[in-house]
Amino acid sequence: MPEVKIEKSITRKLIVWVILFSSIITFVTTGYQLYRDYKQNLEVVHSNFAQLETSHIPSIREAVWNLDIKQVKILLDGIVALQNFRYTEIRDKDQILASSGKRKNGNYIQKQFELDFERQGAQLTIGSLIVEADLQAIYQRLLNKVGLILLSNGIKTFCVALFISFIFGYFVSRHLTTIATYAKNLSVESRGASLKLERPVSSPENYDELDNLVYSINEMQSNIVESRQALQDSHDKLEYLVDKRTRELSQSEEQLKAAQSVASIGSWQWNIATGEETWSDEQYRIFGHRPDGQPVCYEDFLNAVHPEDKQSVLDSTEKAMDGSQDYDIEFRIIRPNGEIRFIHAQAILNRDSEGNPESMLGTDHDITRKKQTQQQYRNMLENLADGAITIDEKGIISYVNPTTEKIFGYTAEEMVGSNVNMLMDEPEKSDHDKHLSRYQETGKSSIIGKGRQIFARRKNGSIFPADLNVSETIVDGQKTYFGTIRDMTERVKNEEELLRAKLDAESSNRVKSEFLANMSHELRTPLNAIIGFSETLNEQIFGPLGNEKQKEYITSIHSSGLHLLNLISDILDVSAIEADKMVLEETDVDLHETIRVSILLLKERAEKAKIKLRNTIKRNQHVIRADERRMKQIMLNLLSNAVKFTNDGGTVTIDVKANDDGSKTLSVIDSGIGMSADEIAIAMEPFRQIRRSGRSDVYVNEGTGLGLPLTLKLVEAQGGELLIESQPKTGTTVSVHFPANRVLN
Repeated sequence: MPEVKIEKSITRKLIVWVILFSSIITFVTTGYQLYRDYKQNLEVVHSNFAQLETSHIPSIREAVWNLDIKQVKILLDGIVALQNFRYTEIRDKDQILASSGKRKNGNYIQKQFELDFERQGAQLTIGSLIVEADLQAIYQRLLNKVGLILLSNGIKTFCVALFISFIFGYFVSRHLTTIATYAKNLSVESRGASLKLERPVSSPENYDELDNLVYSINEMQSNIVESRQALQDSHDKLEYLVDKRTRELSQSEEQLKAAQSVASIGSWQWNIATGEETWSDEQYRIFGHRPDGQPVCYEDFLNAVHPEDKQSVLDSTEKAMDGSQDYDIEFRIIRPNGEIRFIHAQAILNRDSEGNPESMLGTDHDITRKKQTQQQYRNMLENLADGAITIDEKGIISYVNPTTEKIFGYTAEEMVGSNVNMLMDEPEKSDHDKHLSRYQETGKSSIIGKGRQIFARRKNGSIFPADLNVSETIVDGQKTYFGTIRDMTERVKNEEELLRAKLDAESSNRVKSEFLANMSHELRTPLNAIIGFSETLNEQIFGPLGNEKQKEYITSIHSSGLHLLNLISDILDVSAIEADKMVLEETDVDLHETIRVSILLLKERAEKAKIKLRNTIKRNQHVIRADERRMKQIMLNLLSNAVKFTNDGGTVTIDVKANDDGSKTLSVIDSGIGMSADEIAIAMEPFRQIRRSGRSDVYVNEGTGLGLPLTLKLVEAQGGELLIESQPKTGTTVSVHFPANRVLN
């Protein structure tokens, strides 16, 4: 392990700091001591000045008064001989009377004593004594003392520094060098040998600073290796997440582009300072450009705005910048190909730290299709035969169509902005707002989504019945109620007329029913006698007839009586069904037996025309719940018509089919002359007949014209359906459909 070279060791620095600190202390203490010595010397000088005033001044004053210059000179020499005094003189005004000593350049202290002499009670100034004390000698003594102090303290400081250097180097520096070398070669890849110092190992409770440092470094190495591994793991995970997020972001960007394309919403950002704009791909498409990232600016945007809308856009932008209004506006643009599109723009404004507009970030939504739909919807409402009204959550009218104006007599301007209850009569007018508030609170209403008849009030005060339908919808995020209203005055009038007509018809029907009941009784009584007597004569019970002509007449009387009796029965059945008075006696009916009996009744007539009657169903194969007598009547009517309109040698087939839903269909199929659609309609009307036949022996006016109409009513009375399929010259199929709830087998 290479050793770390330390050019400026801590030991050397420590010595420098020890010497520096000791020197500072020495200088401070020495300076303080010199200052005190200096102050003491100055006090000695001032003390000497004070002694002069008591010891020498009186003698000098006496000698000067006596003009004893010699004595004055001696006294002045005595002053100069004193310590620290270098020069003295006696001056009378500007004239020096005597002096002693020498004046020198340098620092000195000068003091002047006035020589006052008392003569006959008066004070007389006879001169001035000027004494100068030399400070240079004081300075020299202090300087000599400083040199001695500094020399002794320097020797002591140097010895202490050498001792500290040795002690620190042995106990600290060499171990720090070992630690530094170990730290320099410390590896984060793997855990190496632990750090150890060349010193006795202490127990943890006796650790000093170096022991704690060594322990901390070893722990740090262990933590670094573990942290490095954890960091590597985190790095790998982060790279994976970054890669994943990058893919997701790319996918999200593609999805955003697709969503913007589907919704026709483009995004943009405007740098207000530079005027530059950044557009999304869909923004380019909305404005009719290829999404190739061509640079655009605010002027390009303004140039695309429709001239009639440009000022509105500028005003909205200005209001957004001054903070008085959000940027939310609709306007038109003109694409390069001249196409006009409608745009709904929204944006947020970003400001700098000083509050000045910096940029705008927003979206442009192409609402052309919405506008076209709204226009189509408005056109539809404008041309709607009913009145159309929209109101808000407070019941305030926001739109009425022209029909509403015609119905109520108000203009749109008079209605829009007013409460809708202005169009209502009491009690609806007073209760409307309460009902609306209750609905908004509870969500329960007897009007929304349902039709209702009310009484409305026109501008002229007239009241009229009206049909009201109300629905709820959301328009631009606001709940809106849409209602249609129809003037029911004519309808109510027509309904009243219809009701009167119905009552008249019911009255007439009762009269008809009573007439038919009475007539049936009056006609059936003689008819039964005629039929009975004709049968008796025809069978010659009371003896033979006179000739064949009489027998022919009696046969004709019998058949005519039977025909008239059947006609009366059919008329009574139709009347009973129309009056809903027919009583059905329902039992289990085997269709095979019903068809067999009906075929027997028509067999002679069919054989005469060589028509084959075919029954394809078996006994107990098809059983239904019905009135057996009425079912025989139905089958007899259908087979009779089939035989009547089938050519000689033709066939009539009876078939029953089971359907998937459990129902059954009985069909009578003939190969006769068939019918057109118009003829089928005629055949289904009471008392009307087809004016042609398939055979020469059939009279075109034969029958009453009640067969098929009566059959239809009998089928429907038993829950069935009757269907006729026919083409001229190809035959006819009449089907009777029985629902599943009528089928037993």
